[in-house]
Amino acid sequence: GETETMIAQMLKDADISDDVLRPVVATKFTPSPGRSSAKSVVEACEASRERLGVDSIDLYQVHMPDIVKPLRFMGIDKSYDEEYWEGIAE
Repeated sequence: GETETMIAQMLKDADISDDVLRPVVATKFTPSPGRSSAKSVVEACEASRERLGVDSIDLYQVHMPDIVKPLRFMGIDKSYDEEYWEGIAE
């Protein structure tokens, strides 16, 4: 979030009105146990868009694929890949 806020200020200061020179805005989300639905991905994207101060995000990426399961030792190893892709598609 902090980096997105700094980028928002940079975009505002640049005041780029030419569509040809408009920067491509990309950001990411990190899969986490609390993010287990397409809706939660959409909400994370909306929060990023607001922090970035833009109307849309050109590229929204998964920061760390759900192949890493840090809580597997506690029996929490369900994959949410399908939910994440559904959220990105939204």
